[in-house]
Amino acid sequence: MTTSRNFLVALFYLVGFVCSAQPVTVVRGGANAKPRQPQLCIDQDGAIFLAYGEGNEIFVVRSEDGQNFASEVRVAQLPKLALGMRRGPRINISKNTVVVTAISHETGNLMAWNSTDAGDSWSQGVVVNSVPRSAREGLHGMASGPEGSVYLVWLDLRSGSTEIYLSKSSNAGASWSENVRVYRSPSGTVCECCHPSVSVGPDGRAVVMWRNLVDGDRDMYLTSSDDGQSFDPPQKLGTGSWPLNACPMDGGDLSIDQDGQVTTVWRRQKTIYVSSADKPYEKPIGQGEQPWIANASDGTWLLWLERRSGGLKCLQPDGKQNQLAAKANDPVIESGLDGAVVVAAWEEQVAGETRIVCQMLGQ
Repeated sequence: MTTSRNFLVALFYLVGFVCSAQPVTVVRGGANAKPRQPQLCIDQDGAIFLAYGEGNEIFVVRSEDGQNFASEVRVAQLPKLALGMRRGPRINISKNTVVVTAISHETGNLMAWNSTDAGDSWSQGVVVNSVPRSAREGLHGMASGPEGSVYLVWLDLRSGSTEIYLSKSSNAGASWSENVRVYRSPSGTVCECCHPSVSVGPDGRAVVMWRNLVDGDRDMYLTSSDDGQSFDPPQKLGTGSWPLNACPMDGGDLSIDQDGQVTTVWRRQKTIYVSSADKPYEKPIGQGEQPWIANASDGTWLLWLERRSGGLKCLQPDGKQNQLAAKANDPVIESGLDGAVVVAAWEEQVAGETRIVCQMLGQ
């Protein structure tokens, strides 16, 4: 693996303005190295952590000041690490502890590690799913909550059908609760290859989103829980439906702002929609796939692809839309805990080389 040791990210401190820096290549793949599936989190001091997978290994790099990234740190190695199509490691921060999770296709287990020294060293892995091999589809989501809590959701196959399961950690990923089934479709299975998402509000309420499969329609659904044990009746998002005899491999994303407002972004057919949990309408924002969302102090930021390995679009809170890259895959966007810093990351293929690219969007 070849990795750039110093990456400059130009930050423009212009009071009252949203600004964009130039994209920076954070990780370069070699002849046999393909860094993939970047995920981001930002701590309370504004340090940026980026996790990715390469082969069977999981790595984290960090930037303390938004200008220079430290050398990559190897978190763990998993046999047949799940990567691609929104599989791959997840990263989050809870109570000054960094938590990374990932799934092995070989063991079928969802694993968690944590670091109490800003990613310099990592704990031994902990298995989250209580039934061996039940997480083998490799698709999951993670979110942190108050008081060191962390929530994981994943596609689970313990019953023979694809269901949504959840586990909660109350000690920043060191140990995990009994697995709880969030949802089972009346048609027997949810959408089999779309990642689920979870977000936690300021009041500690966890909201889970997934693509369902009910009578042939693959629509997005939402539920929430105060305790991670019992869940509200599931709610279908949007006003239309998507009858499809295939999996679109596109699970969308959701976020919760400081007022507890839930915003979701997702795809139906060729259109990306935004909707709120407490409103029946849906708002189209463009054609494409693989959307992601972040709430910042200036409002909601959205990313999506025109198509896989195609143009990467960004919609700013002020309504301006621009293109961040001509050819990208699996973009993510994240804001800091105070909502001041916004950063995006994605995969690129350049002359046959796989790269992970990062760009500061707001400061």
